[in-house]
Parts: sequence; structure tokens; C-alpha cells
Amino acid sequence: MLNPKEKFILMLGVLYLSSRPPFIVINITIILLFIYLLKIHYKYNINIFDKYTFLMLIVYPILHLFYFLNFGSIDFLLSMRMFLLLIMAIWIIKLMNFDFLNIYEKFAYTLAIISLIFYPFQLLDYDATLNLITQISDLLPLNEKNEEMRSILIWSMDYDTGYRNTGFPWEPKAYANFLIIAIIIRLVQNGLVFKDKRVIVYSIALLTTISTTGYIILFAILPFFVLWNKSPEKFLKYFIPVIIILFYVMQLDFMWSKIKNEWEGRYEYESLLSDSKEF
Repeated sequence: MLNPKEKFILMLGVLYLSSRPPFIVINITIILLFIYLLKIHYKYNINIFDKYTFLMLIVYPILHLFYFLNFGSIDFLLSMRMFLLLIMAIWIIKLMNFDFLNIYEKFAYTLAIISLIFYPFQLLDYDATLNLITQISDLLPLNEKNEEMRSILIWSMDYDTGYRNTGFPWEPKAYANFLIIAIIIRLVQNGLVFKDKRVIVYSIALLTTISTTGYIILFAILPFFVLWNKSPEKFLKYFIPVIIILFYVMQLDFMWSKIKNEWEGRYEYESLLSDSKEF
């Protein structure tokens, strides 16, 4: 239905908006993509009020009502931004169908290579690289101005991440999640083959994020997923080697000790959620 140019523009919009935290993403960008989607629906005579949109129109206000009753206040503008993002996500996936996954994987591969090109400069001279990225980011139109990160759209740096690769999103864990999705899509495309150039590039980029979540999925969940679906008879054969590798990975500072610390502090986090102080 959509032509390649329209699919390209929609994917650019998806990656830009989803790679920015919702509290700093520019409202005009959301509005422009929303208008473009309305234009496509009008061009192809597509009804925007499908069952999924109606479901969102019903469920979203109900969830916010429960939120308001529990916390006594609500950020209306932030809620509206999130609502538009969810509605647009539904529309875009419906319009692009499985092309969404294929095009996403191609974009993710290009962005992964770009991150691996820029990342060594971050390791060699963090301050100089951050300064350069800051200067370029200030020149770009429709680019967020935020004190926690600097972005040139195809790559960014987070002030608090040190030597972790942030990629194109706002922080390393977010980038790890983007890469995980790309790895899963690619594995399904190639018949669950890990020895694939694109999977290897994604995996290297994922290692540079130093993300706890990313490492758990890369070294534990994905190997078992592939083994179980591709060769169940070899599952037990490779089970012990995978467990041994996972054991050594879990000894890293940002793995088991971090997980244990966050788990033990979960009740403190819950008390902060119910704290009535303004901050």
C-alpha cells in the first residue's frame, strides 16, 4: 500500500520519537508525524478509527483515572504526548505490517555500525568527543536541548554513562533494547543462525552498552531460545556450556551485584514512590 518513501519517513519518525525520553521529546515533532499519518490515511482512504484505536481510547483514560485516584494528580500534557505516541505506533504498524520489522532491522544495522565507528573516539578522549557532539547538536533543528545528553540524531552521549555506548537513543540500556529487538528479528529472518554478519555486529554493539539487561538476554535468554527452537535434541548438550559462560558474565560488577543491590532496595524505592514531598 505505502510507497518506499512513505515507509522511510514513518520509520525515521518512529526511531526519532522512540529513541528520546518522553519528558524531553519536542512536541512539534509528535504533531508533525501525527499530521503526516492523517495525510496518509486520507490519501489511501483508510479509516483511522479501527478497533485498536477504539480500544486505546477506552483503556487509556481508565488507566489514568486509576493513576489519578492513587496519586491525586496527573501531568496532562505528558499523558497526551504518550497517548499520541501509542496511537501513532498502532497506526504505523498497521500500515506497514511486516515491512515494519524488515525496515527496522535495516535501520538498526546501519545505526549499529555508526555507533561502533563513533564509540572508539569516546574511549580515546571522552571530554573532547562530548564537546564536539555538544557543538554539533546545538546546530541541528528539531533536536532536543537537554542537560543530561547530547545527540546528533545518529549517535548520542549521556553525561552519566562514562564509557558506555549510548548509540542513537538517550541512554545505553535503551540502546541495548533496540539492539535486542534487531537481533531477534534477524535471527527469525536467517533461521536462528548466530554466525551471521548482522547478528555479530548487533552483538558487538550490545557488548559496548555494558547493559545488565542486554547482557542477560544476550548470554542467557537468546542462546536458550535459539537452541530450543532450532535444535531441541542439542539443548542439553549446550546447556552446561551456556550456564558456565553465564556464570562468568554474572561475576561482572554491573551484573549480579547490581541486580542484588536493586532487589534489596526495592522497598526503599516503593517508599519513595509514595513520598508526598514535591521532588
